[in-house]
Amino acid sequence: MQPVKADSMSERDQQRHAYQSSEIVYWTLLCRLRQLQQPSEVCRYLRHLHNGHLTLYAQSTLVACLREAAGSPYPPGASYCSRLCRAAMSAAEVDLAEVQDELADLYMLFSTGDCAQGLTQSAEGWCYKTYAYDASTGLTLETRRSVGQSGLITLKLATNIFEGGTGCHEWEAGFFLAEFVLSHPDIFKGSSCLELGCGAGVVGVALCRSGAGKVQLTDGNDAAVDNCQHNLEINNCIPPQHCATQLAGNTSQESQDVQVMQMQWESPCKPQLYHWYCY
Repeated sequence: MQPVKADSMSERDQQRHAYQSSEIVYWTLLCRLRQLQQPSEVCRYLRHLHNGHLTLYAQSTLVACLREAAGSPYPPGASYCSRLCRAAMSAAEVDLAEVQDELADLYMLFSTGDCAQGLTQSAEGWCYKTYAYDASTGLTLETRRSVGQSGLITLKLATNIFEGGTGCHEWEAGFFLAEFVLSHPDIFKGSSCLELGCGAGVVGVALCRSGAGKVQLTDGNDAAVDNCQHNLEINNCIPPQHCATQLAGNTSQESQDVQVMQMQWESPCKPQLYHWYCY
């Protein structure tokens, strides 16, 4: 498929193409921030889009994304935002580009702990990451999505990979399984589903949003179970008990039976689990 040449496009088509491109760039950058991508990788992405330089326009896009991400119910931590601002300013200086005043102001805001925009700090050793998925084709590791066509899954995750017996960390296999669930809701709608090793709960959220009738999530580690329960609460899959804010995305909560419980794989199936599936 040959790319359309600019001189063959009408002025209106060129404007529409430029607008759509800028929207995709903004959405891609926002997704990277929500997933706490390394600051060096974010700067590399911005440089790639602007001929190898962190221009004032690139900095403006970053500032807008930072403000939107910081205004979300479960935003990136101030520490991450501060490091990202600092990395962007350093990259601009290396490129002999002017540092935008607003970017410097945000750096001071995040560095001094002034959370005037509603930015909250997660507990030490924990963070919130938000992942986007196409509502029509499912979760994907790719971040290029048209604005307005994506759902969001937010997870509380441990920065220590071994927390909760590794069950409080994100794993690529979980995202692939969640992608399959969201891509084939007809398979899971109304079904009874049991997950062994639910971890942070991304698959559980996907099952709830695909309309599964019964969802039983199990893990052998009590810390992982508690964290999974929290993630189901903030993603509006079960009634909140300890979280202050729930996210939109699950509309069938009242008709679903969703439970999280501890279960050791080597132990016999618990009587309540047997009863739950047989009656």
